[in-house]
Amino acid sequence: MRNFLFAFLPFLLLICGCSSLPEAAPRKECLHPAEKAVRDAYLNATVKLSIVSCSPDFLFPWRNHIQKKQFGTGVYIGDGRILTTAHLVGDSTCITVYRRSDGALANASVIAENPQNDLALLKVEDSSFFRNIPPLLLGKVPVPGATVLFAAYPPGSDLLSVTEGIISRVEIQRYRHSGMSLPAVQFDADFAPGMDGGGIISNDRLIGIAFQGNTKGEGLGYMIPSSVICHFLRDAEDGKIDGYGRIGFSYTSLVNPDARIFRNMEKRESGILVTKIEPAVSGKLKTGDVILAMDGMSVTNDGFLRKQDGTLLQIGVHLAEKQIGDPVEIRLLRNGWRRNITLRMQKPELRIPVRPVRGRPPYFVRGGLVFTTLHTGVLTETEGRVRGLPGDKEKNQVEHAVLTAVLSDQVNMGYEDIAPSVLAKINGKKIRSLSHAKQLIDGCREKFLVLEFRDGSTAVLNTEKLRDADKRIRLRHGIP
Repeated sequence: MRNFLFAFLPFLLLICGCSSLPEAAPRKECLHPAEKAVRDAYLNATVKLSIVSCSPDFLFPWRNHIQKKQFGTGVYIGDGRILTTAHLVGDSTCITVYRRSDGALANASVIAENPQNDLALLKVEDSSFFRNIPPLLLGKVPVPGATVLFAAYPPGSDLLSVTEGIISRVEIQRYRHSGMSLPAVQFDADFAPGMDGGGIISNDRLIGIAFQGNTKGEGLGYMIPSSVICHFLRDAEDGKIDGYGRIGFSYTSLVNPDARIFRNMEKRESGILVTKIEPAVSGKLKTGDVILAMDGMSVTNDGFLRKQDGTLLQIGVHLAEKQIGDPVEIRLLRNGWRRNITLRMQKPELRIPVRPVRGRPPYFVRGGLVFTTLHTGVLTETEGRVRGLPGDKEKNQVEHAVLTAVLSDQVNMGYEDIAPSVLAKINGKKIRSLSHAKQLIDGCREKFLVLEFRDGSTAVLNTEKLRDADKRIRLRHGIP
């Protein structure tokens, strides 16, 4: 009987003069007019990005990987500038900006980017594109438990997704784009893959940029906090990116009470123990020193800073806000004496340089052997399989020549498995740089060229045959 009534329901509606079921009453706007204006300004300042990119092939440096297109989100922060994530626009060749208010499009270009903190700054070519759209202003990240608003464009959609979330915690987190550990804020919101670059606001201020999801929890995501954004914007003011500095010492906790008594600490005192120092601070710090306070904040025994309001702050989070050269005021205890010293954030000396942000890296090909400079891009391409990498105790900031590939030819028969490996010597002479390696190979007047690699492998090549092979190998592989 029920099925019979359902089958005749459309006819009953027609008899009654109804062509469809009645629509629900329109939902009334619950926001105060001032709140609605703030919300609309935030949404209008959130733009969709269409990015075409073509990344270099670091193993075969004369060519690029296949072109790809992806979408993301950015936020307008004034002066025609858009803030977004570096992993979205890295190696970009064309960026198009979509404006929500009227669907207008404009071209943009990258004017600053830092892969370390995964932030990039774009500039819209059309100066009138953001006319009558107020920029978002930066604000402080609220305490955990606060409600925030998150807006971003889901992949393949021109409709803006707006959700509320709650801040879970502020912590040091590994940034996937660079592998560097920097402050990050965890929040729970509808953060789907592809919504990177969206802005998070609280109290009408931009407090972060969404940049990576939490793989261990559905619906959780991380934002780059405003403190890191401020560091990036300040760093970019002079037109070049310096990145992050180092404090110059390592430490361990002093949770054990006997360890504190042994260091002549008073009962009311707390701090951390300096275990290792770098040459830049050797005149001011010593191993065995106890750090009691930093920039006016007391240091807890487990390595936190206690702010004036009693809240705790990770030392790494505090130091990440400083630029290279900024001072750090230290209160220390040494052999029963307490003193104040000033350290400065030091430029880090990297064993392996960061990959080039823009442009093609230097390279040369001889006898089918492809050489370029060693950097993090080569490690990424090879999934870390480069042999003979420099060790921790070796001198930093030294350019290393690395063999990334062997283009098979009769002249290099049997050496296909040598790559990837760092070059050490040529005919007994230690390699100082990529250009030095090229000079030694091209200037060799001996019958044989002996290449020694840092992993112990060796390649012996006939110099005359090597030069004869270069032309056919270049033609075969299209090497310019």
